[in-house]
Amino acid sequence: MKYYFSVILIIAAQTCFSESLYRVEKIAQCTRNNSHAYAINNSGVITGSCGNKIFIAKGADYDIFPSLLSSPLYGTLQPTAINDNGVIIGFHRYGAKTKAFKYIDGEFQELYIDSSAYGALDINNNNEIVGWLDKGGNHDSFISNGQSTVLKLSDISSHISAINDSSVSTGEVWLRNHDRQGNYRRAYILKSEELTLIPTLGGVNSWGEDINNNGVIVGSSETEDGAVQAFYYNDEEGTKPINIHDAKVSHATAINDNNEIVGWYKTFQRESYIFLYKNGEVNSLNRHFQEGIKPYLPHDINNEGVIVGVALEGRMHVPFVIYPNF
Repeated sequence: MKYYFSVILIIAAQTCFSESLYRVEKIAQCTRNNSHAYAINNSGVITGSCGNKIFIAKGADYDIFPSLLSSPLYGTLQPTAINDNGVIIGFHRYGAKTKAFKYIDGEFQELYIDSSAYGALDINNNNEIVGWLDKGGNHDSFISNGQSTVLKLSDISSHISAINDSSVSTGEVWLRNHDRQGNYRRAYILKSEELTLIPTLGGVNSWGEDINNNGVIVGSSETEDGAVQAFYYNDEEGTKPINIHDAKVSHATAINDNNEIVGWYKTFQRESYIFLYKNGEVNSLNRHFQEGIKPYLPHDINNEGVIVGVALEGRMHVPFVIYPNF
């Protein structure tokens, strides 16, 4: 066990929220490039990649896997999610092959699916795992809870990116465009094996990234004028844009059960920001980072509002954690 947090900056700021106070930390014990904090559960356990290995961190505790004895897996390991039971899922790459794994009770286990390439993208608190598998260059989707079931959601390509505790999921499907050449992709909601396409913000393509236990979906959609904009969707309101001043493009990446949404956007001046959408208001979080460290992508947010992701420090990709209102 190692102490891993290094405080970057503590700042009190007057924002569009009431006296929001944030503490930004980087996972300093991970010194390898291309490192990310990918997921955090509601107990505050964080998982991510440190080079080609996985780290698990909470408070002052830090472990990195695989050690020489801890894992039968090899290649580059990338975690994608952790649930409240502490089960981690993801995929590992070696050569031309990609295979999904789960880490449970201190052991790595490889999920078996009849494909040369497949990856796990999310897990709910019932230990249901969802993801994608290769089918000759395109993708099908799968769900696994002890046994894996392949779901053919499209005759072209699909994947499931997230699943909630009611087994409702979202992702994207590729569809044929009969009005013009080429195909298009759409965000969807999958409930009780019934797939429903989510309306776009007026454009052709959309992506579903995450779903919470209220059934709210977040992602990105093309608008009528061809721009890409973050959205949220629920049954009552339909698809609603997340409007960000001066944003040329925006993407929503994760949502918690308090309907707090994180994502990133790029301005017309080509500057990149990460944002938190809360109670109908958008707050840029860049100002809470120390000079020389540029936030790049938020991957996840838990129900306490703790955000994890990756930032740029020079040419290094470093994992970060943002703690609100401490």
